[in-house]
Amino acid sequence: MKLAVIQPHLHVYGGVEKVILEIAKNFDVTVYTLTYKPESLYPEFGNLDIRVLKPMWPSALLPSNRIFNALKASWTFYKTELDDYDIINPHGSPAEWIANKNSNVLWYNHGIMREVFDISSFRRKAYKPPTRVAHFVFSNIFKFIEKHMVKNISYTLTNSNYSKTLLWKYLGIEAEVLHPAVDLGHFKPKAHSKYFLVVSRIGYEKRQHYAIEAFKKFIQKTKRKDWKLIIAGGYGDGGKAQEDYFNMLKSIAPKNVQFMLNITEPEKRKLIENCYALLFPSMNEPFGIVPLEAMAAGKVVIVMRDCGGPLDYMQEGKNGFIAPSIEAMADRMNFLVEHRKINEEMGKFARKYVFNNFKTHDFIRAFKKACRLVMGG
Repeated sequence: MKLAVIQPHLHVYGGVEKVILEIAKNFDVTVYTLTYKPESLYPEFGNLDIRVLKPMWPSALLPSNRIFNALKASWTFYKTELDDYDIINPHGSPAEWIANKNSNVLWYNHGIMREVFDISSFRRKAYKPPTRVAHFVFSNIFKFIEKHMVKNISYTLTNSNYSKTLLWKYLGIEAEVLHPAVDLGHFKPKAHSKYFLVVSRIGYEKRQHYAIEAFKKFIQKTKRKDWKLIIAGGYGDGGKAQEDYFNMLKSIAPKNVQFMLNITEPEKRKLIENCYALLFPSMNEPFGIVPLEAMAAGKVVIVMRDCGGPLDYMQEGKNGFIAPSIEAMADRMNFLVEHRKINEEMGKFARKYVFNNFKTHDFIRAFKKACRLVMGG
């Protein structure tokens, strides 16, 4: 079965990229993108047929920033026609605009475009007045076209019940939930070292400041000054909003908070395998692959109640905790440190839970079933 996989940008180690690689292992795949940076990707992408599309005129004349890059991608996919494929498989938004000139479109939705539907007030304030106007105009045009574009999509898969809810809320379309898989073999249970870990791109929506405040409360309550908080993640592609937020993080972080930016995948794996527990303070996350990777490494995960997608797999008191507040996150951290045996037993349960519920075989089987449905078989 020949698939054309559409992804706006390929330039990070991320959950979307892992899903694409799993699909590529099981199909005859050609990947279409506007940005391809192999040095910032999993090395397996070097074995794929990747074709870089040039922005269509007149969008090619636009300057480069988050808003205009999204506009370039939208217009380019809208105008692109692909032949000789059984399935057209868009992923990250606005790849679904490929449905304008193509049929047999199976959209694997990884979450709505936050820049349009769910932009944070922090990011909006970082825009200068002309950019705010441009964002307002672009967002409303995008929403109007998007609502019509999705009607051309043959079938939609999405990564979580949270994403499914938003697709219905904003676009009025039904979607089948298909959770991404986790390769248990990539992560091994190792040490429980004296540090809590946060792994995510630096950004207000990721709320690393929640983790810092929780860690400060943990230290204040327990006097455990030999413990650390490590915040690891991507930085450098988020413009002024990201820069302002990172400066704020540094201003509130005590000396035993360590920032590790733009780490490699092996470095991330080592940090996860040796942390004491993972903190996941993000809000409204479409899915959240990192908590599952931590569970695969036998680690307990603490999320916030408004985390979004991770609520699909969080089991309170079994593989982690769902904290309603920063104070509660600090309390759970203290509990795990004071009850090391419970922490280890919960970690074992978490690893087994991932093995039983997020198998690659099950993901591919469900994906193939959706492909056959699109093709009428």
